[in-house]
This record gives sequence, structure tokens and C-alpha cells, in this order.
Amino acid sequence: MTNSCAFTIICIISLSFFIGCSSLKLDESIPAGEYDWLLGAGSSERSHFLQAVASPPFSADWEYNAGGGFASNALLAKGDFLFVTTLHGELHLIDILTGKRIGRQKFDEPISASAALHDDIIFIPLANGDNTLIAYDLVRGKEFWKKKLGPVEAAPLIHREILFAAARNGTLYAIDPKTGTEEWKYETGRMVYSSPAATESSVFVGTTAGIVYALNYQNGEVVWKSDTLRTIMSAPVVGGDYLYITSRDSLVYCFDTTTGEKVWTRNVGARIYSAPAIGDEYLIVGTAAGDVIALIPETGEEQWRFSAKSVVNATPLIGGNFVYSVSLDNNVYVLDKRDGVLHWSFDVGSRLKTTPLLHGNRLILCAEDRRVYSFTQKISGHTM
Repeated sequence: MTNSCAFTIICIISLSFFIGCSSLKLDESIPAGEYDWLLGAGSSERSHFLQAVASPPFSADWEYNAGGGFASNALLAKGDFLFVTTLHGELHLIDILTGKRIGRQKFDEPISASAALHDDIIFIPLANGDNTLIAYDLVRGKEFWKKKLGPVEAAPLIHREILFAAARNGTLYAIDPKTGTEEWKYETGRMVYSSPAATESSVFVGTTAGIVYALNYQNGEVVWKSDTLRTIMSAPVVGGDYLYITSRDSLVYCFDTTTGEKVWTRNVGARIYSAPAIGDEYLIVGTAAGDVIALIPETGEEQWRFSAKSVVNATPLIGGNFVYSVSLDNNVYVLDKRDGVLHWSFDVGSRLKTTPLLHGNRLILCAEDRRVYSFTQKISGHTM
């Protein structure tokens, strides 16, 4: 860490304070960093993909007790700061280098999907309550605006200066993130747990009726809609000209993003509880049978399969030439992206069901014991 980075961290920490131990305020913006992860899946395409990052082996560094459980996506990062949301309705701001708490904000209702960061505002989805989408200003230390959307259990999306939020009642909202003003809304008529994804021109969402919608991101008009065989709970994922989505029928679906034409389907042999990840070469899927599977994105052909000892219900993370996957068997597995060979694993002693985060030379996990675990790369300077 450079002296200037250390000075910035010290300044921001010194400017943070608590009111009743539950209010978070910073007097300066957190500077952007090389490894920022501002959406729960890393990008508006929901790719769960990073280019060059640390590689195994890792060694345990610090752990942090968040006091509450975690959703399948609960980690964001900006600069050298880690944002952690919990099912107890809390936002924790942590120094990512030391694991020390900088601040905490209580929102009272469960946060069961990832938040989203945009400038100095963090957008918090709430699974219950009256106001279920909160824009919290980190510098002012207070709510900037709030919306009554009904329960929100899908992660909000920032795309082309528009905030997209899907309410459980089936309505997708397009909102001005600066004012909270509703730009448009589209009612699917069925429940939505699927976090929206986007391309340059369209925003995509799936419903419990098994319908995938592509909407014009500017006005909400339907571009196309297509169907799967069963309920969709996970987010769509965009890779190039294709949209990938999983359904509770054990199938992975590939659609053309422009026309909605079904390009291929692949039965992976077990239920899928999470979205796939898409990298340079492979589509990576985790299953209820404990398998991590690499598919060829253009054809759906299986390339390799790795078997954990229990359910893989969080989306794997692709970082460089490695796939990072967690399991209910308490282990994080780091696999070679090219052939699925295991390079490193670690048993944290508690079930893992939240997608990991990579930040520079650091691997961060959330466990069922309500703790956040940080690991650092053992071999300095070795990246893939």
C-alpha cells in the first residue's frame, strides 16, 4: 500500500462517526480504485467476471463478525473499502486491508439482494416494510430518497444513468438515481426475484412464470419475451450477443439478445439455484448436486465438471484463469478455468452460500456463521 493510499484511508476513517452506533457518515467521498465492484455481479451484464486478479494459494488474514446472515450476493467494494449487507438489515463499511469496521447503518428490514453503488450513493433493496428502495448518501450520512415499491428481493441495477429495480410483485421500475423520480415501469403480472441485467439498448428480467422479458431501457416497451419450462429465480446474464438464464427445471437457456430466439438449452442434471458466470471462454454453472460445470457459451456443450461435497447455490466468480466457487460443505474451491482442476480449497468451518469477492490480492468470503473472512495471496506478485 502506498503512502498516499494509507493517508486517504486514515483521513476517511477519521471523518467517520456513529450516532447511536447505527449511523454511517463520511465527510469525504471514497476514491475510486482499480478493483471496484459496484454491483453485486460486477457489471450491468451480471457477468461475475474479473480480468487479472490474485491467484492461489491464499492464507487467512482477518475475519469480521457482521452479526447477521448474508444473501447470495452481499459484497461490494470501492477503493479500499468493503460494503457488506446482511439479512438483519444492516450495512457494514469495513477497511478491506485490516478488517476493521468504519461504520454501520441499520435499515430495519432484511436486505436479501445485493445493493448497488453509484458515486456517493448506495442503493439498498429491502425485502419488507413500507419504503423498500433506499438511496443512502454516504457523505451526508442520511437517506437521500426512498421509494414505496413493495418488497424488493432482486438486486438493483445502474445502467446508463438509470436505476432499475424489480419489485417482488412483478413490476420493473426505471428510476432517476439522482432524484428518485420514476421514469417508467413495466408490470409483468407475475412475481419477480430475478435481478435485472442490461445491454446497451435493453434491460432483461425473468419471472416466476418462467418468462424472460427484454425491454427497451429508455421507455420500457417490450422488445421480445420468451419462455422457459419452470420458475426463474436467478438473474439473466449477458455474454456478447447471448443471454443466459437458469430455471428450476435443471436447464440452462441461451437466447439471442436481439430477437429472443432460443439458441440452445442444456440439462445439467440437477436443479440450479443461482445465475451462471460468464468469462472469456466459458459459462460456469453451479448446481444443487454440488457440481461446478463449464459450458461452451455458443453451443452449451459441457467442457468440464468438478464435484464439491454439497450444494453449490451461489454464483461462481471467474477471476483471471480461475473459478472461485463456494459450497454448503464449508469449502471455497479455486479451480482452473480451462480444465476444472482444483488448485486450492479451504474449509472455513461454516456453510458458504454467498458469491466470493476478489479485490487485488485478496479473496473475501461470507459464511453462515455471520462472519466475513479475508484471505491474501501467499506468493506476492504472482497473478494469472
